[in-house]
Amino acid sequence: MPATNIHALFSHASAVQVLGAKDDGSDKRLGDGQTARPVWETAKDALQFGQDGHGSGFFFTEQPDANVWVDGEVSSYYRETYAEAEQRLGKVRALRLAGHNNIFPTLSWLNGTATLRVWHPRGPDQVEVWAFCLTDKAASDEVKAAFENSATRAFGPAGFLEQDDSENWCEIQKLLKGHRARNTSLCLEMGLGQEKRRDDGIPGITNYIFSETAARGMYQRWADLLSSESWQEINAKTAAYQQEVMK
Repeated sequence: MPATNIHALFSHASAVQVLGAKDDGSDKRLGDGQTARPVWETAKDALQFGQDGHGSGFFFTEQPDANVWVDGEVSSYYRETYAEAEQRLGKVRALRLAGHNNIFPTLSWLNGTATLRVWHPRGPDQVEVWAFCLTDKAASDEVKAAFENSATRAFGPAGFLEQDDSENWCEIQKLLKGHRARNTSLCLEMGLGQEKRRDDGIPGITNYIFSETAARGMYQRWADLLSSESWQEINAKTAAYQQEVMK
């Protein structure tokens, strides 16, 4: 869920330090085309989006790039195909809007890393994850292999970043089993009151990327589904919530 974007800067610091190139672009461990620095260091803007339970947290970039942990061949492919992508999609979408996204309730993907996931809850303490790697069907076999290598290296079962995330998930779940946690309401107030709608084509309710707008919207949509008798009632509740948020 795109609500804990703030974790990346410290949870993944070691992985970025190992995989990233030097400031001058030298020592690119993943090939000459590798993006030297993580996207959050060079982004010109950063947003979180949430509406109807969906959510997205992403960075605006000024050049077509993959993220720092992606093979150089993938980053090079993004740059080489940018003109065609811009012609078909427009500049904003052609830049891939590096970040992570969720379609309510459980379909997620990461732009710039080419991984897609479906999350299957298996009970209070378990979740089954189906992971896929997405590539452009027009890409060469070498580029497709680079996409797969990049996704596996970062977010496979033994991936650099997956280890960090898994540690967070497990430890949070352990804490939530405790007496104090089970008797304390969760706080999802980050960025509350700072929501706005944009006029540049980005839809829905937005906020700065380090906020919990997406989480609030997802849980509100879930609550609306559980407490309503019809789709008409569900959509009316969701619309009322969004109107209240934008006051």
